[in-house]
Amino acid sequence: MPTWLVTGTSRGIGLELVKHLAADSGNTVFASCRKPDTASTLNELAKSYTNLHVVTLDVDDESSAHMGGAGAEYEIDDAVTRHLKIFEAATLETHTNKFINQFGEEVPWPPVHGNT
Repeated sequence: MPTWLVTGTSRGIGLELVKHLAADSGNTVFASCRKPDTASTLNELAKSYTNLHVVTLDVDDESSAHMGGAGAEYEIDDAVTRHLKIFEAATLETHTNKFINQFGEEVPWPPVHGNT
């Protein structure tokens, strides 16, 4: 059963990705946003899917960023979809290797294909 962490899920592309992933009961989805208490659409969606978990993740708060997706196999970063206009899933190991320092800036990276 794949485990996903999707960032920027309170609206837009992130929210739509969460809807798609959570619809498959074989997925475990962690939907992260800065202020989950104000993400009403996301919270309503979480009531419908037991495999969807809303978590706080704020890149301005390092402890929040470290705890947000602990244990996720895949991460879909909103910066990737926003800047490169692609939808690519990367393992957390690959994500870590590509984003050495993500705090305070958005760094686009090339699409991840297989073992490249």
